[in-house]
Amino acid sequence: MANLFKHLQWSGMSRSLLLSCVPLMSVTVLACVLAATNYFYRLSPAQEHLAQVEAAYQTTLRAQAALQAKRKTQEEMRTVKLKLDEVWRGLPTETEFASLALAISELGRSERVTIPGMQYAVERSHADGMPVKASISFSVTGEYAAVYRFIHRLESADSYVVIESLNASRTAKSEKGGASSVVFHVTVATFLRPNPTTGSLS
Repeated sequence: MANLFKHLQWSGMSRSLLLSCVPLMSVTVLACVLAATNYFYRLSPAQEHLAQVEAAYQTTLRAQAALQAKRKTQEEMRTVKLKLDEVWRGLPTETEFASLALAISELGRSERVTIPGMQYAVERSHADGMPVKASISFSVTGEYAAVYRFIHRLESADSYVVIESLNASRTAKSEKGGASSVVFHVTVATFLRPNPTTGSLS
């Protein structure tokens, strides 16, 4: 009987102890729930901030690539402009056209070929300040080797002169019984830049 009483007494104490722990357990569970909620609330802005940083980084990379492409294009345009300026300065002016014809005559004389005369043609440009096309047509008579050297030197000249047409018309027998002479009709063309403007004297 005494043992039964003690058992009931301990059971009552255990129940009382258990009941007293219920509020503590409730507080613990509530604290865990609040901690988890707080963690997820903090995690969501962090993930959003990380996504914003990643988007800003990708935008910066695209902007940098676009800037590099633009800079490369500008450098290429600058190189093209320098080459165009060099070509422009190498073109003869309209007043130098006669000197070009004289240089061709001197070249023929040095190669012992005959150039009896020349015909000139200059196309007018519809736009001011733009180069105009000019051509010189002439006949070259001489031995084949001499005419060949003349044509080769004319083609390899530093000036911007191109052979537009080259036709052999006939072969003439030398009067002295030497080598036969050949006759070529040649047309060379170039572009002339406008004469540089000069200031008027006051």
